[in-house]
Amino acid sequence: MKRFFGLLLALTLLLSLCACASTPAATDTKEPTPAEDTNTPEQDTTTDDKTNDTTGDTTGDTTGDAVADDLYEGVKLPLTDETVTFTYFRNYIDSNYNQLQMDFDDALGFQVAEQLTNVHIDWQLVTDFDTQFNLMVASGDYPDAASSWTASTFGVQLNVLEDNGVVLDLTDLIETYAPHYQALRLSDESVRRDTMTDDGKLVGIYNIEDPVHVSWMGPVARKDWVEEWGGGTIETYDDWENYLQWSVDNKQPYSSPFVLGADGIMNSYLLAGFDLYIDWIVRDGQVVYCPTDPAFKDFVTLLHDWHEKGFITDANFSGTRIPFDDYACGGAAMMTAMPSWFDMLEGLSGDDQATFTAVQCPVKNRGDKRIVEDRCSWETRLEGLAAYIFADCENPELLVQWHDFFFTRGGSLLADYGVEGVSYEFDENGDPVFSEAVTNAPDGIAFNTTWLRYIFDQIPHRYDWLREVRGIMNEDGLACYDIWDGNFENQLTFPQYISRTPEEGEEYASIMSDINTYLEENVSKMCMGDIPMSEWDNFIAKFDQMNIDRAREIQQAAYDRYIAR
Repeated sequence: MKRFFGLLLALTLLLSLCACASTPAATDTKEPTPAEDTNTPEQDTTTDDKTNDTTGDTTGDTTGDAVADDLYEGVKLPLTDETVTFTYFRNYIDSNYNQLQMDFDDALGFQVAEQLTNVHIDWQLVTDFDTQFNLMVASGDYPDAASSWTASTFGVQLNVLEDNGVVLDLTDLIETYAPHYQALRLSDESVRRDTMTDDGKLVGIYNIEDPVHVSWMGPVARKDWVEEWGGGTIETYDDWENYLQWSVDNKQPYSSPFVLGADGIMNSYLLAGFDLYIDWIVRDGQVVYCPTDPAFKDFVTLLHDWHEKGFITDANFSGTRIPFDDYACGGAAMMTAMPSWFDMLEGLSGDDQATFTAVQCPVKNRGDKRIVEDRCSWETRLEGLAAYIFADCENPELLVQWHDFFFTRGGSLLADYGVEGVSYEFDENGDPVFSEAVTNAPDGIAFNTTWLRYIFDQIPHRYDWLREVRGIMNEDGLACYDIWDGNFENQLTFPQYISRTPEEGEEYASIMSDINTYLEENVSKMCMGDIPMSEWDNFIAKFDQMNIDRAREIQQAAYDRYIAR
Protein backbone atom coordinates (compact mmCIF):
# COMPACT_ATOMS: atom_id res chain seq x y z
CA MET A 1 0.00 0.00 0.00
CA LYS A 2 1.31 3.38 -0.91
CA ARG A 3 2.24 5.82 1.85
CA PHE A 4 2.47 9.61 1.83
CA PHE A 5 5.71 10.05 3.73
CA GLY A 6 9.19 10.15 2.18
CA LEU A 7 11.64 7.81 3.89
CA LEU A 8 14.89 9.67 3.48
CA LEU A 9 13.62 13.11 4.47
CA ALA A 10 11.43 11.74 7.25
CA LEU A 11 14.25 9.72 8.76
CA THR A 12 16.54 12.72 8.62
CA LEU A 13 13.94 14.74 10.52
CA LEU A 14 13.38 12.00 13.05
CA LEU A 15 17.06 11.45 13.71
CA SER A 16 17.73 15.14 14.17
CA LEU A 17 14.71 15.86 16.35
CA CYS A 18 14.14 12.64 18.21
CA ALA A 19 17.14 10.34 18.04
CA CYS A 20 15.89 8.05 20.76
CA ALA A 21 12.32 7.64 19.46
CA SER A 22 11.16 4.24 18.27
CA THR A 23 8.86 3.89 15.27
CA PRO A 24 6.31 1.06 15.57
CA ALA A 25 4.48 -0.26 12.55
CA ALA A 26 1.44 1.68 11.42
CA THR A 27 -1.92 0.06 10.82
CA ASP A 28 -4.46 0.70 8.08
CA THR A 29 -6.58 2.79 10.41
CA LYS A 30 -3.95 5.09 11.84
CA GLU A 31 -1.54 7.67 10.51
CA PRO A 32 1.22 6.11 8.40
CA THR A 33 4.60 6.12 10.08
CA PRO A 34 7.53 7.82 8.31
CA ALA A 35 9.86 4.87 8.77
CA GLU A 36 7.58 2.55 6.76
CA ASP A 37 7.57 4.62 3.57
CA THR A 38 9.95 3.87 0.74
CA ASN A 39 8.58 6.48 -1.66
CA THR A 40 9.09 10.20 -1.96
CA PRO A 41 6.13 12.61 -1.80
CA GLU A 42 6.45 13.12 -5.57
CA GLN A 43 6.06 9.40 -6.14
CA ASP A 44 3.10 9.14 -3.79
CA THR A 45 0.60 10.89 -6.00
CA THR A 46 -2.90 9.70 -6.73
CA THR A 47 -3.78 7.93 -9.95
CA ASP A 48 -6.40 10.62 -10.65
CA ASP A 49 -5.20 12.90 -13.47
CA LYS A 50 -6.92 15.86 -11.81
CA THR A 51 -5.05 15.56 -8.52
CA ASN A 52 -3.24 18.88 -8.91
CA ASP A 53 -6.03 20.90 -10.49
CA THR A 54 -6.55 23.79 -8.06
CA THR A 55 -9.55 25.15 -9.94
CA GLY A 56 -12.07 22.52 -8.85
CA ASP A 57 -13.15 20.00 -6.23
CA THR A 58 -10.37 18.97 -3.84
CA THR A 59 -12.03 15.79 -2.58
CA GLY A 60 -13.02 12.56 -4.25
CA ASP A 61 -14.39 9.12 -3.56
CA THR A 62 -10.86 7.76 -3.32
CA THR A 63 -7.28 8.89 -3.55
CA GLY A 64 -6.12 5.40 -4.41
CA ASP A 65 -4.88 4.89 -0.84
CA ALA A 66 -7.22 3.53 1.83
CA VAL A 67 -5.15 5.03 4.65
CA ALA A 68 -5.24 8.45 3.04
CA ASP A 69 -8.96 8.20 2.34
CA ASP A 70 -9.58 7.67 6.04
CA LEU A 71 -6.90 9.99 7.38
CA TYR A 72 -7.16 12.88 4.93
CA GLU A 73 -10.85 12.38 4.22
CA GLY A 74 -10.52 12.15 0.47
CA VAL A 75 -8.20 15.12 -0.04
CA LYS A 76 -6.06 14.57 -3.15
CA LEU A 77 -2.41 14.94 -2.23
CA PRO A 78 -0.18 16.65 -3.03
CA LEU A 79 -2.30 19.73 -3.59
CA THR A 80 -0.04 20.89 -6.41
CA ASP A 81 2.54 19.25 -8.72
CA GLU A 82 5.21 21.91 -8.26
CA THR A 83 6.09 23.33 -4.87
CA VAL A 84 4.30 26.64 -4.32
CA THR A 85 5.52 29.18 -1.75
CA PHE A 86 3.27 31.61 0.11
CA THR A 87 4.39 34.47 2.35
CA TYR A 88 2.66 34.44 5.71
CA PHE A 89 2.68 37.32 8.23
CA ARG A 90 2.49 36.09 11.81
CA ASN A 91 3.20 37.28 15.33
CA TYR A 92 5.98 35.48 17.18
CA ILE A 93 5.68 35.93 20.91
CA ASP A 94 6.14 32.43 22.27
CA SER A 95 9.15 32.26 24.58
CA ASN A 96 8.90 28.46 24.43
CA TYR A 97 10.14 28.52 20.84
CA ASN A 98 13.09 30.60 22.01
CA GLN A 99 13.82 28.09 24.75
CA LEU A 100 13.98 25.34 22.12
CA GLN A 101 15.94 27.60 19.75
CA MET A 102 13.57 26.81 16.88
CA ASP A 103 11.07 28.45 14.55
CA PHE A 104 7.64 27.37 13.32
CA ASP A 105 8.97 25.53 10.29
CA ASP A 106 11.35 23.44 12.41
CA ALA A 107 8.38 21.48 13.79
CA LEU A 108 8.23 17.91 12.47
CA GLY A 109 4.48 18.10 11.90
CA PHE A 110 4.87 21.18 9.73
CA GLN A 111 7.66 19.63 7.68
CA VAL A 112 5.62 16.49 7.05
CA ALA A 113 2.63 18.65 6.08
CA GLU A 114 4.84 20.42 3.55
CA GLN A 115 5.85 17.07 2.06
CA LEU A 116 2.22 15.99 1.81
CA THR A 117 0.79 19.18 0.33
CA ASN A 118 3.77 20.50 -1.67
CA VAL A 119 3.01 23.93 -0.19
CA HIS A 120 5.86 25.85 1.42
CA ILE A 121 5.32 28.77 3.80
CA ASP A 122 7.78 31.65 3.98
CA TRP A 123 7.10 33.04 7.45
CA GLN A 124 7.33 36.76 8.12
CA LEU A 125 7.49 36.68 11.92
CA VAL A 126 7.19 39.85 14.02
CA THR A 127 7.13 40.43 17.76
CA ASP A 128 5.03 43.63 17.75
CA PHE A 129 2.19 42.43 15.57
CA ASP A 130 -0.18 45.40 15.83
CA THR A 131 2.45 47.99 14.96
CA GLN A 132 4.07 45.98 12.18
CA PHE A 133 0.73 44.90 10.75
CA ASN A 134 -0.50 48.48 10.46
CA LEU A 135 2.78 49.57 8.88
CA MET A 136 2.57 46.71 6.42
CA VAL A 137 -1.01 47.58 5.44
CA ALA A 138 -0.12 51.27 5.08
CA SER A 139 2.80 50.39 2.81
CA GLY A 140 0.61 48.42 0.42
CA ASP A 141 3.28 45.71 0.26
CA TYR A 142 1.17 42.76 1.33
CA PRO A 143 2.07 39.14 2.04
CA ASP A 144 -0.18 36.37 0.79
CA ALA A 145 -1.78 35.74 4.17
CA ALA A 146 -1.65 36.61 7.85
CA SER A 147 -2.89 35.17 11.12
CA SER A 148 -2.65 36.21 14.72
CA TRP A 149 -3.93 35.58 18.23
CA THR A 150 -4.21 39.36 18.55
CA ALA A 151 -7.84 40.40 19.02
CA SER A 152 -7.46 43.64 17.05
CA THR A 153 -7.49 41.72 13.78
CA PHE A 154 -10.93 40.29 14.48
CA GLY A 155 -14.37 41.87 14.19
CA VAL A 156 -14.41 45.44 13.03
CA GLN A 157 -10.85 45.67 11.70
CA LEU A 158 -11.16 42.51 9.62
CA ASN A 159 -14.40 43.84 8.16
CA VAL A 160 -12.78 47.16 7.35
CA LEU A 161 -9.81 45.47 5.70
CA GLU A 162 -12.16 43.54 3.43
CA ASP A 163 -14.30 46.60 2.71
CA ASN A 164 -11.18 48.49 1.66
CA GLY A 165 -9.98 45.71 -0.61
CA VAL A 166 -6.97 44.79 1.52
CA VAL A 167 -8.08 41.23 2.26
CA LEU A 168 -10.34 38.93 0.28
CA ASP A 169 -13.94 37.98 0.80
CA LEU A 170 -13.41 34.21 1.09
CA THR A 171 -17.07 33.18 0.97
CA ASP A 172 -17.03 31.55 -2.47
CA LEU A 173 -13.49 30.21 -2.06
CA ILE A 174 -14.34 28.48 1.22
CA GLU A 175 -17.52 26.97 -0.19
CA THR A 176 -15.55 25.55 -3.14
CA TYR A 177 -12.08 24.75 -1.77
CA ALA A 178 -12.55 24.23 1.99
CA PRO A 179 -15.22 21.52 2.40
CA HIS A 180 -13.86 20.24 5.72
CA TYR A 181 -13.68 23.70 7.29
CA GLN A 182 -17.11 24.54 5.91
CA ALA A 183 -18.66 21.35 7.26
CA LEU A 184 -17.26 21.99 10.74
CA ARG A 185 -18.37 25.63 10.89
CA LEU A 186 -21.88 24.71 9.71
CA SER A 187 -22.19 21.89 12.25
CA ASP A 188 -22.80 24.37 15.08
CA GLU A 189 -25.04 27.44 14.93
CA SER A 190 -22.83 29.57 17.15
CA VAL A 191 -19.75 28.66 15.06
CA ARG A 192 -21.64 29.54 11.89
CA ARG A 193 -22.40 33.00 13.29
CA ASP A 194 -18.97 33.52 14.84
CA THR A 195 -17.11 32.83 11.61
CA MET A 196 -19.02 35.31 9.45
CA THR A 197 -19.53 39.06 9.30
CA ASP A 198 -22.81 40.85 9.92
CA ASP A 199 -23.38 41.07 6.16
CA GLY A 200 -22.87 37.33 5.68
CA LYS A 201 -19.29 37.24 4.40
CA LEU A 202 -16.56 34.78 5.32
CA VAL A 203 -13.46 36.94 5.63
CA GLY A 204 -11.31 34.77 7.90
CA ILE A 205 -10.57 31.10 8.50
CA TYR A 206 -10.85 30.42 12.22
CA ASN A 207 -9.45 27.94 14.72
CA ILE A 208 -12.40 25.73 15.74
CA GLU A 209 -12.47 23.45 18.77
CA ASP A 210 -13.53 19.87 18.22
CA PRO A 211 -14.74 18.76 20.72
CA VAL A 212 -16.14 21.78 22.56
CA HIS A 213 -13.73 23.05 25.21
CA VAL A 214 -15.20 22.89 28.69
CA SER A 215 -14.12 25.13 31.59
CA TRP A 216 -10.33 25.37 31.73
CA MET A 217 -9.92 27.23 35.03
CA GLY A 218 -11.88 27.51 38.24
CA PRO A 219 -11.90 27.27 42.03
CA VAL A 220 -9.68 24.68 43.70
CA ALA A 221 -9.43 23.75 47.38
CA ARG A 222 -7.02 21.77 49.52
CA LYS A 223 -8.64 18.35 49.26
CA ASP A 224 -7.04 17.07 52.45
CA TRP A 225 -8.35 20.11 54.33
CA VAL A 226 -11.87 19.73 52.94
CA GLU A 227 -11.89 16.14 54.16
CA GLU A 228 -10.58 17.22 57.57
CA TRP A 229 -13.24 19.95 57.74
CA GLY A 230 -15.92 17.33 57.16
CA GLY A 231 -18.61 19.69 55.97
CA GLY A 232 -19.50 17.77 52.83
CA THR A 233 -19.58 18.98 49.24
CA ILE A 234 -18.81 22.66 48.75
CA GLU A 235 -21.60 23.96 46.49
CA THR A 236 -23.16 27.15 47.88
CA TYR A 237 -21.79 30.48 49.09
CA ASP A 238 -22.65 29.34 52.62
CA ASP A 239 -20.58 26.18 52.10
CA TRP A 240 -17.68 28.30 50.94
CA GLU A 241 -17.99 30.56 53.96
CA ASN A 242 -18.16 27.65 56.43
CA TYR A 243 -15.08 25.98 54.94
CA LEU A 244 -13.10 29.22 54.78
CA GLN A 245 -14.01 30.08 58.37
CA TRP A 246 -12.90 26.62 59.51
CA SER A 247 -9.61 27.00 57.66
CA VAL A 248 -8.98 30.44 59.20
CA ASP A 249 -9.58 28.97 62.64
CA ASN A 250 -7.50 25.83 62.11
CA LYS A 251 -4.90 26.37 59.40
CA GLN A 252 -3.11 29.66 60.05
CA PRO A 253 -0.91 31.36 58.89
CA TYR A 254 -1.93 32.35 55.34
CA SER A 255 -0.96 34.46 52.41
CA SER A 256 -4.70 34.68 51.84
CA PRO A 257 -7.26 32.01 52.77
CA PHE A 258 -8.93 32.59 49.42
CA VAL A 259 -6.88 33.76 46.43
CA LEU A 260 -9.12 35.46 43.87
CA GLY A 261 -6.84 34.92 40.88
CA ALA A 262 -5.97 37.09 37.91
CA ASP A 263 -9.47 38.59 37.65
CA GLY A 264 -9.06 40.15 41.07
CA ILE A 265 -12.25 41.71 42.36
CA MET A 266 -14.20 40.91 39.18
CA ASN A 267 -14.01 37.20 39.86
CA SER A 268 -16.15 35.59 37.18
CA TYR A 269 -17.02 32.36 38.97
CA LEU A 270 -18.06 34.20 42.14
CA LEU A 271 -20.19 36.53 40.02
CA ALA A 272 -21.81 33.64 38.16
CA GLY A 273 -23.85 32.56 41.18
CA PHE A 274 -25.51 35.99 41.11
CA ASP A 275 -26.35 35.45 37.40
CA LEU A 276 -23.77 38.08 36.46
CA TYR A 277 -20.53 38.32 34.52
CA ILE A 278 -17.63 40.78 34.67
CA ASP A 279 -19.22 43.06 32.07
CA TRP A 280 -22.14 42.12 29.79
CA ILE A 281 -24.87 39.47 29.76
CA VAL A 282 -28.02 39.02 27.66
CA ARG A 283 -31.31 38.62 29.52
CA ASP A 284 -34.43 37.99 27.43
CA GLY A 285 -32.72 39.45 24.39
CA GLN A 286 -31.69 42.63 26.19
CA VAL A 287 -28.06 43.49 26.84
CA VAL A 288 -27.30 44.21 30.51
CA TYR A 289 -24.20 45.86 31.99
CA CYS A 290 -23.72 43.71 35.10
CA PRO A 291 -22.18 46.31 37.49
CA THR A 292 -25.41 48.36 37.18
CA ASP A 293 -27.61 45.33 37.95
CA PRO A 294 -29.04 45.28 41.51
CA ALA A 295 -27.48 41.86 42.15
CA PHE A 296 -24.02 43.37 41.75
CA LYS A 297 -24.44 45.09 45.11
CA ASP A 298 -24.96 41.67 46.71
CA PHE A 299 -21.72 40.48 45.12
CA VAL A 300 -19.69 43.45 46.41
CA THR A 301 -21.30 43.06 49.84
CA LEU A 302 -20.15 39.44 49.89
CA LEU A 303 -16.56 40.41 49.07
CA HIS A 304 -16.66 43.15 51.71
CA ASP A 305 -17.89 40.68 54.35
CA TRP A 306 -15.29 38.07 53.40
CA HIS A 307 -12.58 40.72 53.64
CA GLU A 308 -13.84 41.68 57.09
CA LYS A 309 -13.74 38.04 58.20
CA GLY A 310 -10.19 37.60 56.93
CA PHE A 311 -11.04 35.25 54.06
CA ILE A 312 -9.59 37.66 51.47
CA THR A 313 -6.54 39.81 52.19
CA ASP A 314 -5.72 43.27 50.83
CA ALA A 315 -3.29 41.70 48.36
CA ASN A 316 -6.23 40.46 46.30
CA PHE A 317 -7.43 44.03 45.77
CA SER A 318 -4.10 45.70 45.20
CA GLY A 319 -2.93 43.58 42.29
CA THR A 320 -0.14 41.99 44.34
CA ARG A 321 0.73 38.53 43.05
CA ILE A 322 0.81 35.82 45.69
CA PRO A 323 3.71 33.46 44.91
CA PHE A 324 2.53 30.22 43.32
CA ASP A 325 4.56 28.01 45.62
CA ASP A 326 3.34 30.00 48.62
CA TYR A 327 -0.29 28.98 48.33
CA ALA A 328 0.79 25.47 47.34
CA CYS A 329 2.53 25.28 50.73
CA GLY A 330 -0.58 25.97 52.77
CA GLY A 331 -0.81 29.66 51.96
CA ALA A 332 -4.42 29.28 50.82
CA ALA A 333 -7.40 27.07 51.50
CA MET A 334 -9.08 28.04 48.23
CA MET A 335 -7.58 29.39 45.01
CA THR A 336 -8.05 29.74 41.28
CA ALA A 337 -6.19 27.12 39.26
CA MET A 338 -6.05 25.15 36.02
CA PRO A 339 -6.38 21.34 35.94
CA SER A 340 -2.81 20.99 34.69
CA TRP A 341 -1.49 22.64 37.84
CA PHE A 342 -2.39 19.81 40.23
CA ASP A 343 0.82 17.80 39.99
CA MET A 344 2.83 21.01 40.26
CA LEU A 345 0.86 22.21 43.29
CA GLU A 346 1.35 18.92 45.09
CA GLY A 347 5.04 18.89 44.22
CA LEU A 348 5.59 22.43 45.47
CA SER A 349 3.73 21.86 48.71
CA GLY A 350 6.43 19.60 50.14
CA ASP A 351 3.65 17.86 52.08
CA ASP A 352 2.87 14.22 51.29
CA GLN A 353 -0.65 14.76 52.60
CA ALA A 354 -1.38 17.79 50.41
CA THR A 355 -3.89 17.10 47.66
CA PHE A 356 -6.17 19.42 45.72
CA THR A 357 -9.69 19.19 44.37
CA ALA A 358 -11.85 21.28 42.07
CA VAL A 359 -14.79 22.98 43.73
CA GLN A 360 -18.07 23.82 42.06
CA CYS A 361 -18.62 27.46 41.12
CA PRO A 362 -20.80 28.64 44.04
CA VAL A 363 -24.55 29.21 43.82
CA LYS A 364 -27.01 30.61 46.34
CA ASN A 365 -28.97 27.44 46.98
CA ARG A 366 -28.07 23.78 46.69
CA GLY A 367 -29.28 22.53 43.32
CA ASP A 368 -29.21 25.95 41.61
CA LYS A 369 -27.76 26.18 38.11
CA ARG A 370 -24.95 28.46 36.98
CA ILE A 371 -26.31 30.07 33.82
CA VAL A 372 -23.37 32.33 32.91
CA GLU A 373 -20.19 31.13 31.24
CA ASP A 374 -16.92 31.15 33.17
CA ARG A 375 -13.64 30.48 31.35
CA CYS A 376 -15.06 27.95 28.96
CA SER A 377 -16.09 27.78 25.34
CA TRP A 378 -19.72 26.83 25.53
CA GLU A 379 -20.64 30.17 23.99
CA THR A 380 -18.01 29.98 21.25
CA ARG A 381 -15.83 27.20 19.87
CA LEU A 382 -13.40 29.63 18.28
CA GLU A 383 -9.97 29.69 19.87
CA GLY A 384 -9.10 33.29 19.00
CA LEU A 385 -6.87 32.55 16.00
CA ALA A 386 -7.94 33.69 12.52
CA ALA A 387 -6.24 33.63 9.13
CA TYR A 388 -7.04 35.91 6.19
CA ILE A 389 -5.77 36.16 2.65
CA PHE A 390 -4.63 39.40 1.06
CA ALA A 391 -6.06 40.67 -2.18
CA ASP A 392 -2.67 40.48 -3.94
CA CYS A 393 -2.36 36.70 -3.41
CA GLU A 394 -1.87 35.11 -6.84
CA ASN A 395 -3.31 31.71 -5.94
CA PRO A 396 -5.87 32.11 -3.15
CA GLU A 397 -7.60 28.89 -4.22
CA LEU A 398 -4.55 26.80 -3.33
CA LEU A 399 -3.96 28.71 -0.11
CA VAL A 400 -7.56 28.06 0.98
CA GLN A 401 -7.07 24.35 0.14
CA TRP A 402 -3.91 24.31 2.23
CA HIS A 403 -5.76 25.74 5.22
CA ASP A 404 -8.58 23.24 4.71
CA PHE A 405 -6.05 20.39 4.87
CA PHE A 406 -5.62 21.12 8.60
CA PHE A 407 -9.35 20.55 9.14
CA THR A 408 -9.08 16.94 7.99
CA ARG A 409 -8.39 14.28 10.59
CA GLY A 410 -4.85 13.75 9.36
CA GLY A 411 -4.06 17.43 9.04
CA SER A 412 -5.39 18.19 12.52
CA LEU A 413 -3.33 15.31 13.96
CA LEU A 414 -0.18 16.81 12.43
CA ALA A 415 -1.12 20.19 13.89
CA ASP A 416 -2.02 19.03 17.39
CA TYR A 417 0.05 15.87 17.93
CA GLY A 418 2.79 15.67 15.32
CA VAL A 419 3.71 12.28 13.83
CA GLU A 420 2.41 8.91 15.02
CA GLY A 421 5.12 6.67 16.43
CA VAL A 422 7.31 9.67 17.20
CA SER A 423 5.39 12.23 19.25
CA TYR A 424 2.15 10.33 19.82
CA GLU A 425 0.49 6.92 19.81
CA PHE A 426 -3.11 5.76 19.78
CA ASP A 427 -4.44 4.37 23.07
CA GLU A 428 -6.75 1.39 23.54
CA ASN A 429 -9.74 3.62 22.74
CA GLY A 430 -8.23 4.79 19.48
CA ASP A 431 -7.48 8.25 20.90
CA PRO A 432 -4.13 9.96 20.26
CA VAL A 433 -1.91 10.45 23.32
CA PHE A 434 1.55 11.98 23.46
CA SER A 435 4.49 9.60 23.69
CA GLU A 436 7.32 9.79 26.20
CA ALA A 437 9.35 11.75 23.65
CA VAL A 438 6.99 14.61 24.61
CA THR A 439 5.87 13.82 28.15
CA ASN A 440 9.27 12.70 29.42
CA ALA A 441 11.81 14.39 27.19
CA PRO A 442 15.40 13.40 27.99
CA ASP A 443 16.44 17.05 28.32
CA GLY A 444 13.82 17.57 31.04
CA ILE A 445 11.95 20.34 29.23
CA ALA A 446 8.22 20.53 30.10
CA PHE A 447 5.93 18.59 27.75
CA ASN A 448 3.95 21.68 26.65
CA THR A 449 7.21 23.18 25.47
CA THR A 450 8.72 19.96 24.12
CA TRP A 451 5.66 19.32 21.94
CA LEU A 452 6.54 22.36 19.81
CA ARG A 453 9.28 20.23 18.27
CA TYR A 454 6.56 18.11 16.72
CA ILE A 455 3.19 19.87 16.58
CA PHE A 456 2.16 22.75 14.37
CA ASP A 457 -0.79 24.66 15.82
CA GLN A 458 0.19 28.18 14.79
CA ILE A 459 -2.45 28.39 12.07
CA PRO A 460 -6.21 27.77 12.28
CA HIS A 461 -7.10 24.08 12.36
CA ARG A 462 -9.55 21.63 13.88
CA TYR A 463 -8.26 21.97 17.41
CA ASP A 464 -8.37 18.99 19.79
CA TRP A 465 -7.95 20.54 23.23
CA LEU A 466 -7.97 17.08 24.82
CA ARG A 467 -4.33 16.73 23.77
CA GLU A 468 -3.50 18.81 26.86
CA VAL A 469 -5.08 16.35 29.30
CA ARG A 470 -5.44 12.93 27.70
CA GLY A 471 -2.83 10.52 29.07
CA ILE A 472 -1.04 13.31 30.93
CA MET A 473 -3.14 14.73 33.75
CA ASN A 474 -3.72 13.10 37.13
CA GLU A 475 -7.19 12.00 38.29
CA ASP A 476 -7.88 15.06 40.42
CA GLY A 477 -7.01 17.32 37.50
CA LEU A 478 -9.21 15.39 35.08
CA ALA A 479 -12.11 15.56 37.55
CA CYS A 480 -12.09 19.37 37.38
CA TYR A 481 -14.04 19.53 34.15
CA ASP A 482 -17.06 17.62 35.43
CA ILE A 483 -17.03 19.49 38.73
CA TRP A 484 -16.77 23.01 37.29
CA ASP A 485 -19.42 22.41 34.64
CA GLY A 486 -21.60 20.04 36.64
CA ASN A 487 -24.15 22.75 37.45
CA PHE A 488 -23.79 24.80 34.26
CA GLU A 489 -26.61 25.64 31.82
CA ASN A 490 -25.65 28.43 29.45
CA GLN A 491 -28.44 31.02 29.24
CA LEU A 492 -27.14 34.54 29.75
CA THR A 493 -23.66 34.63 28.19
CA PHE A 494 -23.01 37.57 25.87
CA PRO A 495 -21.53 36.39 22.53
CA GLN A 496 -17.83 37.12 22.10
CA TYR A 497 -17.83 37.53 18.32
CA ILE A 498 -20.21 40.46 17.90
CA SER A 499 -19.00 43.13 15.51
CA ARG A 500 -19.16 46.90 15.95
CA THR A 501 -18.85 49.39 13.14
CA PRO A 502 -15.65 51.49 13.16
CA GLU A 503 -17.57 54.45 14.58
CA GLU A 504 -19.24 52.30 17.23
CA GLY A 505 -15.94 50.69 18.14
CA GLU A 506 -14.18 54.00 18.67
CA GLU A 507 -17.01 55.44 20.74
CA TYR A 508 -17.44 52.29 22.81
CA ALA A 509 -13.72 52.05 23.61
CA SER A 510 -13.66 55.67 24.74
CA ILE A 511 -16.62 55.21 27.07
CA MET A 512 -15.56 51.88 28.56
CA SER A 513 -11.95 52.88 29.18
CA ASP A 514 -13.05 55.41 31.78
CA ILE A 515 -15.80 53.19 33.17
CA ASN A 516 -13.49 50.21 33.69
CA THR A 517 -10.98 52.33 35.57
CA TYR A 518 -13.73 53.82 37.73
CA LEU A 519 -15.22 50.38 38.44
CA GLU A 520 -11.98 48.73 39.49
CA GLU A 521 -10.86 51.56 41.76
CA ASN A 522 -14.17 51.99 43.58
CA VAL A 523 -15.18 48.38 44.00
CA SER A 524 -11.78 47.61 45.54
CA LYS A 525 -12.23 50.45 48.02
CA MET A 526 -15.73 49.25 48.93
CA CYS A 527 -14.50 45.70 49.48
CA MET A 528 -11.73 46.90 51.79
CA GLY A 529 -14.02 49.34 53.61
CA ASP A 530 -12.32 52.52 52.37
CA ILE A 531 -15.64 53.56 50.82
CA PRO A 532 -18.71 52.65 52.92
CA MET A 533 -21.44 50.57 51.30
CA SER A 534 -23.84 53.41 52.15
CA GLU A 535 -22.30 55.24 49.16
CA TRP A 536 -23.63 52.61 46.75
CA ASP A 537 -26.33 54.75 45.14
CA ASN A 538 -23.82 57.53 44.42
CA PHE A 539 -21.44 54.93 42.99
CA ILE A 540 -24.10 53.61 40.60
CA ALA A 541 -25.30 57.09 39.58
CA LYS A 542 -21.83 57.88 38.24
CA PHE A 543 -22.23 55.25 35.51
CA ASP A 544 -25.05 57.27 33.97
CA GLN A 545 -22.87 60.36 33.96
CA MET A 546 -20.14 58.36 32.21
CA ASN A 547 -22.53 57.45 29.37
CA ILE A 548 -23.09 53.78 30.12
CA ASP A 549 -26.47 53.95 28.37
CA ARG A 550 -24.75 54.82 25.10
CA ALA A 551 -22.33 51.90 25.54
CA ARG A 552 -25.32 49.65 26.15
CA GLU A 553 -27.00 50.91 22.96
CA ILE A 554 -23.88 50.06 20.96
CA GLN A 555 -23.68 46.58 22.47
CA GLN A 556 -27.40 45.99 21.87
CA ALA A 557 -27.13 47.00 18.22
CA ALA A 558 -24.10 44.73 17.74
CA TYR A 559 -25.88 41.86 19.47
CA ASP A 560 -29.01 42.28 17.35
CA ARG A 561 -26.93 42.20 14.17
CA TYR A 562 -25.13 39.09 15.43
CA ILE A 563 -28.40 37.25 16.07
CA ALA A 564 -29.63 38.23 12.61
CA ARG A 565 -26.61 36.66 10.86
